[in-house]
Amino acid sequence: MHDVDLAIQTIDIQELSEDEFGPTLRRTQLSQEKINLIILEGREAPKDISDRYIQVVLANINRFARNKRVPLLVVIPTVDEQVARNWCDHASKIGDLIPEQQLYEGSRWYNFPGVPKGQYIEIASKTVRALNPSYDVVQFGVSPDEMNTWVDTSSTIGRFIEVLANKIATRRRAANRLMPKIRREHVWIVYCTPDLRHYDHTYLVIDGLVHDNKMRLSPTKLVPSNADTSFFKAWRQSPQWARLVATINFLDVRLMNFPIISTVTAALVYGDGRLLQSFKNARLEDYREMIPAEMQIGISKEAWKQPLAARKLQPQNARDSLARTNLFLLLREMPAEEQKGGNLESVNVLAQYLHLRDHASESDIHYYIGCALKDLLESHQFPGLLGVETEQVFVAGQSDPVPDITLHTETDVYALEFHFLRKQVASSEIQRYALKNVIDKYMKSVPHLRSLLETIE
Repeated sequence: MHDVDLAIQTIDIQELSEDEFGPTLRRTQLSQEKINLIILEGREAPKDISDRYIQVVLANINRFARNKRVPLLVVIPTVDEQVARNWCDHASKIGDLIPEQQLYEGSRWYNFPGVPKGQYIEIASKTVRALNPSYDVVQFGVSPDEMNTWVDTSSTIGRFIEVLANKIATRRRAANRLMPKIRREHVWIVYCTPDLRHYDHTYLVIDGLVHDNKMRLSPTKLVPSNADTSFFKAWRQSPQWARLVATINFLDVRLMNFPIISTVTAALVYGDGRLLQSFKNARLEDYREMIPAEMQIGISKEAWKQPLAARKLQPQNARDSLARTNLFLLLREMPAEEQKGGNLESVNVLAQYLHLRDHASESDIHYYIGCALKDLLESHQFPGLLGVETEQVFVAGQSDPVPDITLHTETDVYALEFHFLRKQVASSEIQRYALKNVIDKYMKSVPHLRSLLETIE
C-alpha cells in the first residue's frame, strides 16, 4: 500500500498455549504514528487449532485493541479454507470484529491471488542465486522443462518451491553417495581451430558457453532452453538433464581454445624426419585457395614460393608456445585469457596447420602435443607430476573412453579431449561435439560415474 506506513510484528502462536497468548500480546509495543500490523504465524492446519483456542485468542485481541486505541490490523494467514472459516465464524460473534456490512465480496476472509504462475521460475531462480551466488537453479540438476511442468501442477508458489527443493535435495543426495576417489578426475575439451575473423574467435565463442574465467562449462549455455531441435530437447528431459549437470560437476568439464600455432610448433619439434621433409617440400602457394582472400592482401609473389618450414624447431620453441596457452594457464589454476597477438593468424601458420592435417594423423598430433606438454610441465616442476600419456584408456581393463592426452599427478587426473578443425568453429559445433562425442561417452563408459547417474531420477 503506497504512502501507508506499517509497523509489522509477528507472534508465533504455534509455540503458545491459549493461556500464554494474552500475556504475550499485552507485551507487544505498538506505534502511535503507524498502522500496527500483527501477524499470527503457525497453527495453519485444522488439526493444529481448536475452537477454544480461537475464542481465547480473539477475545484477547478484542480486549487489547479496545484498550490501546491505535490503528491495528491483525492478520492470520492460512492456506486452508476450513481454518479461515473457523476464525471468521468466531470473530463475527465477538465485538464486531467482522461487521456483516463490511464483508469482502460476500466473504469473511480475503483470498490473496498470490504470485502469477508466470513468475514462479523467475522468483525461484532469484532465490537460489541469492543463497548460492553465481549459481542458478538449473545448475543444481533441474531443467527448465521440468520446472514448467511443476509450475502447471503447483497451486501456489510455496508448493512449487517445495517441489523444487525436494527434487534438488534428492538429486544432491544421490550425487553424494559416490565416495571420493583418491585422485580427482577432470575432463577438459580442447578446440584447435583456425581463427579467421579475428585472433580470438575460438576463445570468444567458447567464452559464451562457460560461466567463469576458469572455463567451467555452463549446462544452461551448452543446452539452451530456446533450442527446439530434438537433439537439445532430449538433453533437457528428466532425468537426462540432472545426469548431465552431475557429470559436468563430477568431471569438472571445461572448454578451452588451443592455438593452431602451438599445434604446428609441437609438430615441428617432435615430428619425425619425413614430416619435416614434407614441410620443406610444400610451398605457401599450395594452400592459396584455402586461405581467405582478405588474409592474402600484401603477400608478395616471392613469399608464395617460400617453403612452409625450413628447419626443425627446438624444444624451447614448443615450451614457449604451449606456456602461453589457456590449457597451461588452467592447469596452473590461473584464469584463461584472450591470446595476445595480431588481428589475424598469419597466412604461413594457417598453411602450416592445414598441411599438418594433411600429412599427420590425429594420433600423431596428440603425440606431438603430449610430448610438448610433458616437456613443459617437467621444466616447470609441475607439482606432483607423475606422467603424461597419449591415447591410453581412462579406466583400467576397459577399451573406452580413451582420452587423447592424459595428465597424471598425485592428486588429479586430467583427460584432455582434442577436437581439430580445418575451418573456423561455430558455437553449435562446440555444443554438439562436447555433448555427443565427449560427455555422453564418459557418462556411459566410466563405471563409477555410470553407477552414480543411475541413482538420479
